[in-house]
Formats: sequence, structure tokens, C-alpha cells
Amino acid sequence: MNVVYVAGLGRSGSTLLSRLLGQMPGWVAVGELHNIWRSGASRGRSDELCGCGRTFAECAFWRRVVASGLGGRSAAEASALASRVARLRHLPWLAGPWRPSGFSRRLASYAAVMSELYRGAAAEGNGRVVVDSSKDLGPLWMLTRAPEVRVTVLHLVRDPRGVAFSWSKRLRRREFVDREVLMPSWGALETAWRWTYSNLLAEAAGRRHGRYLRLRYEDLVRDPGGALAAIAHAVEPGEEQPPLPLVGDQAVLTRENHTLAGNPMRFESGRLPIRADESWRRDLPRKARWTVSALTWPLLRRYGYPVRLVAEGR
Repeated sequence: MNVVYVAGLGRSGSTLLSRLLGQMPGWVAVGELHNIWRSGASRGRSDELCGCGRTFAECAFWRRVVASGLGGRSAAEASALASRVARLRHLPWLAGPWRPSGFSRRLASYAAVMSELYRGAAAEGNGRVVVDSSKDLGPLWMLTRAPEVRVTVLHLVRDPRGVAFSWSKRLRRREFVDREVLMPSWGALETAWRWTYSNLLAEAAGRRHGRYLRLRYEDLVRDPGGALAAIAHAVEPGEEQPPLPLVGDQAVLTRENHTLAGNPMRFESGRLPIRADESWRRDLPRKARWTVSALTWPLLRRYGYPVRLVAEGR
């Protein structure tokens, strides 16, 4: 089972990337799969929307995938397992040689659940490759223990000043249908710290899995065709390149998607222009710009971003 796991920090274009990959024949995008238990499966109800526009409880795709993936467990049991083995705080035990009593057994159980969920999603979507845009590092490191799952770490990077500006906004989460929920917001300091450790751990996970590809958001929107072709070749070397869902600088999103969580653009369909969101260059306050640049400059250079910017903003 081929799984492409998009790693990095949120607000870096992962929903766009996932939607594009999920439009290619044989590829199935599931969104942020680690959020599946929050989406209603563990509570016997659903108050969130799937990318198809139906609630989790109404979506036949996810009903069948979850039913086939639980292996006799309840969804609540699977959710409890996830909280005990697949969080960032578990990284020392996921990566190191020592584990507390019972951890390996719980890890094997949850890895088996995730393997079956991927397998079920591939079967329901008639696909060979499942795209998981979870980004979280705990679930990614947990997948080193998932049986028969071949993970390619697709490390998505965006200029941290753009990421900081996006995380400073208070945005409504459109997937909640029974109440208003806002996305969390972070200041410049917290974003810089999270951006740094997320990218370093994504690189380390790539070395652990042995299959790693790094892509900058800015390169994706500049040349989406080239980016998608490179990913397809890396994941399925030797296979004929699948048709790309692009017409000029527009994404062609016509295939129904069943993505969980993520940017509201997962609900969009038809032809959508692909443009870089560069509003941060004008609107990110100067203090926040300097804070992020000062705290992230080693990785800024590593990933090819300028430490100093010509336009200093406000």
C-alpha cells in the first residue's frame, strides 16, 4: 500500500496539494486522516462535513472505510489507542529503543487500524496511492510500525513569515455544522518555534522511512505541473505519468473528494486559479516579520528563502 504523507506545519498549502494529487487517476486524497476520530466516528454521531459536502455520518465512503478498518474494535477504542501512541509527546518512544510497558502492544494495534483504514480508502476510491495530509508528526512516526504500508514523506515547506501571517488570523471552520468553531491562532513567536521543530522532525521522519521528497509551497504554485509530475515519479517510479488536473494556471477539481479537515477550499470544485498567497509581504507587521526571521534563519537559508526581505512591511 502506497501512502503519501504530507508533513510540515499547517497553513502551508497542504489542502491545495492534496486536492491536486487526489484528482490524478489512481490517487485518493483523504485529507487529515488523524482527525477521523474527532470527525464523529468515536462518538457515534458527526458534526463535521466531509469534503463531499455530507456529514461524516451521511458519507457512505467513510462509513464503509471505518467499518472495514476497525477489525472488531469500537471507534472509541481506536480513538483511545491513538491518544496513547500517536501524539507528538510519544516521539521518544516511537523513535527510540525503549518503550514503557504495554506501549509496543498498543502501537501495533493502532498501526494495524491505520493500515486497514488506508487499505479501505484505496479500495473505496479505486486507487493505488492514498494521500494523507495530516502533517502531524506523531501519526507519521507511528506509521513506521504500520504493516504493509509504504510511506513517502512529502515534506511541504512555506516561507515562515507567510505561515505566521496565516496563523495570526481568526478563521471560522466551515466543516462544523452544529456550532461555530474558530481555528486556533498563534503569535509570531509560537509560529516560529512550531515551524522549526515541525520541519526538522519531518526531515528526520523522511530519513526514518527512507522515502522523502521536499516541496516548497512557492514552487508548487509557480509550477504545479512540474511539482505533481515529480511527486508521481518519486512515488511510482517507472509508471506512466498520470494525467494532471491542470489547464494553464487553473486547477481542475471535478472528482468528488472525501477529505477530512483542512482549508475550506476542500469544498470547492470546478476550475480554480492557482495563485500564491503573498499578502503577508504587505500586511505582516514589521515586529512579527523580524521575530520570525530571527528565530528561523538557519532553516530559511536551508530551504532557499531570503533572511532579509526588500519590502519591510508595516
